[in-house]
Amino acid sequence: RQIDDQYKGPKSILFARSYSNLGYIYFNKKNYNEAIKYLEMGYDLAEESGQLKLVRNNAEKLSLAYEKLYQTDSALKYSRIYKVISDSVLNKDIIKKIAKVELQNEFDQRLKEKELEQTRKDALQKRKELIYIMIAAGFFLALLVFVLLYLLLKNKVTRVELSEKNLKLEKDTLKKELEYKNK
Repeated sequence: RQIDDQYKGPKSILFARSYSNLGYIYFNKKNYNEAIKYLEMGYDLAEESGQLKLVRNNAEKLSLAYEKLYQTDSALKYSRIYKVISDSVLNKDIIKKIAKVELQNEFDQRLKEKELEQTRKDALQKRKELIYIMIAAGFFLALLVFVLLYLLLKNKVTRVELSEKNLKLEKDTLKKELEYKNK
């Protein structure tokens, strides 16, 4: 069968579905000769446009229509086509599902890796912050120790000076008492 050029191109998908639907209607009305006519036209257009599911569905209906008309050779031919294309469509669907699952797993794995990397970066950042806080606290503590040592040393020096003044005063007092007694 040759298909007119007017049915080729993007329109062929629409025409394939339309002819197929007409074939289904005639099939349901049990007008098998008209059903075969439109189903074959839909089949050819669907085959040319690569619509495997529509080819499969038309092959199934053609097989059943030919069987109803007792044309067993044609019924067998379309039954075999239906079986082959069904397997092919099923395999393609399975391959698509497997690919989808693999892509989803890969995406999930990458997402987990990024989350793990972000968690590691956050932990590293917190560790740096903790180190900076510890350094600052250590510096502050050292400064506090130096200030306390300074104050302690200053206090000691002041006590020593007071002690020296007291001793000098006592010495002066004793000297005056001695001079007073000596007179």
